[in-house]
Amino acid sequence: MATHREKSFIATISSEFGTLGHFRQLHAESLVDPFTRDTWAFTPSFAPHFLGHISEDRPVQPLQWYFRSTDAGYVIYTRSEHFFGSYIGYGDGYFGAFSTKAENRSRFRFEPVVGEEGRHGVVIGEGDEVITRLVSLDTGKPLCLREEHFKYRSLKSWQSKRCSYIAADGGEPLHLRLKIVQTHAPYLDNPDEV
Repeated sequence: MATHREKSFIATISSEFGTLGHFRQLHAESLVDPFTRDTWAFTPSFAPHFLGHISEDRPVQPLQWYFRSTDAGYVIYTRSEHFFGSYIGYGDGYFGAFSTKAENRSRFRFEPVVGEEGRHGVVIGEGDEVITRLVSLDTGKPLCLREEHFKYRSLKSWQSKRCSYIAADGGEPLHLRLKIVQTHAPYLDNPDEV
């Protein structure tokens, strides 16, 4: 039986169309978190850590994630420059990068999608490229794209723009393309694990 380390891997992540990334990469504006409803706050809560999508191809650094196998599914950590070491988690209806100081890590499983080669399932081998849906075990649903109006400050006034973000329901399931960079990968701070 394979160990958790043997089942853990690093992959670059993209969508089948458009560009996937954190809001910090995808949008020039400092977008405000629309899910924070604290009307008494003097400073808005910004959303650079949200996972988002834009329909056109844009030359941004692709996401690189570390998929850590556990008994309860995969925990995903960011290995990209943006938010390095944080984990991909669920918060207030969206997925984004969160500090590892938080106790409850989100867990995921793969849902097979037929790839161009005609094979089913997710085969994890170095150099492989697979297409899959990522199912959140927090919600029991595959990641999907939703749209929301996000506010931002421009020339001393508030503006609004419609943006796509990664959610757990209410949209089309998102097909992810995983390019496996390294298998049998160690955890960020424990290279001697088994």
